[in-house]
Amino acid sequence: MTTRTMLAPLLALLAGGGCSHGTSPATSGDPADLAGGNGGNGADVDGGSADGATGIVDMASAGPPSARTPPASGALFGAFVGVGGNAEQDFLDEEKLIDRAWVIDNRFYSYEDWINDRTRWDIAQHKIPLVTWEPHEPLDEIIAGMHDAVFHLRAKGARDLGAEIFLRWGHEMNGNWYPWSGANNGKEAGPAKYIAAYRHVHDLFVADGATNVVWVWCPLVADVPAEAWNHWTNYYPGDAYVDWVGLDAYNWGTSSSCCTWQSFGELVTDLYTDYAGRKPLMVPETASAEVGGNKAAWIADLRQQLQTRFTAIHAVVWFDINKETDWRIASSPPTLAAFKAMALDPFFNP
Repeated sequence: MTTRTMLAPLLALLAGGGCSHGTSPATSGDPADLAGGNGGNGADVDGGSADGATGIVDMASAGPPSARTPPASGALFGAFVGVGGNAEQDFLDEEKLIDRAWVIDNRFYSYEDWINDRTRWDIAQHKIPLVTWEPHEPLDEIIAGMHDAVFHLRAKGARDLGAEIFLRWGHEMNGNWYPWSGANNGKEAGPAKYIAAYRHVHDLFVADGATNVVWVWCPLVADVPAEAWNHWTNYYPGDAYVDWVGLDAYNWGTSSSCCTWQSFGELVTDLYTDYAGRKPLMVPETASAEVGGNKAAWIADLRQQLQTRFTAIHAVVWFDINKETDWRIASSPPTLAAFKAMALDPFFNP
């Protein structure tokens, strides 16, 4: 497995005077290195209202809810849980910590066959796959159709899954750390190239009949660089091409010299305001550092804000990994207790 240097995005932001998020590891090569092969050997947690062996409350006993249609109220609950050869079991082990099943499973892919990796496993486990597809091919080549063979292959594979899946293609395009960003595609010309590439892939999936794919367009909650040409609105592909709008939001605390402690509301308000009421919203990546404030209180506030202020957000997915800092739900006993209280709140079982 080839893994992008984990601190590269943060260093790029520090050089530009900004503050990044918990950017995900991009991979290529053997998908087994990322997620333990095609899975299927994890413990089955779909056993009714509770699993007698583990005590896990199964929030998806009748199968996952619709990915396309957001719940009328409340928010779907999910996570990205680490990487490595035991990733499926790690995912299930985190469920034991919070006494419930995840509904959404976020995974990151570049060139790998994400159809035959974790995606089938998720469906078998009655979870909604959230495929974060990182297009490391040059945008000009994508627009020109030079990689259509791979896109057709994935589209037909997704179509044949027989279940709805979230597809988050080319996320955080308004940052400066990914090759598909505007900053790395001619700056002012970059947003138009991104839109053209996004639409090209979307239209190919539709033409191949992959209508079960639910498209998540997902900028970061802060533009890096914070210049007018790079504002997230310049990257929006259009209502016909977006099913959900994503908001990636991280509280770095004082884990880096770039940043200060920020509440969830401080992070998401601007992006939320631009799209609430226009499209259903989700938070495909969020987490908080421990240092610089009270992480347990941050989670309690997140729980409250989602229920009272940011009610157009209908899915939240935690970034559960110890990477640039310890983003995990179990980074401390108080943090785990606060997260478990949120996880078991009926609001997150719509």
